[in-house]
Amino acid sequence: MKRYRLLVVLIILLLVAIGYLYRQPLVLRITGMRPFVEDRFRGWVRAGADEEELDAALRRIYDPRGSAQGSWVYELSTLAARQEKLLARAYGKTFYLLP
Repeated sequence: MKRYRLLVVLIILLLVAIGYLYRQPLVLRITGMRPFVEDRFRGWVRAGADEEELDAALRRIYDPRGSAQGSWVYELSTLAARQEKLLARAYGKTFYLLP
């Protein structure tokens, strides 16, 4: 029993060290963001977001901090910019989503 406890502690420490070295949360790499935002996801889809495209963007998020590729800010703003371009092309004018 004592050996198993030591093994579990060593594995946890190893996972923390890996996350620290690569500066990316390991849990988000494995699970993606969708389980953490499931309640918001349905609201975004009801508001008109494409479910497949939104799901793909959430799978690309692995770091909840910062604004680099793989973060909330980068991935969701890229998705919003793509949607804005589609609206502009469809209606022939520029839309500003935020005031």
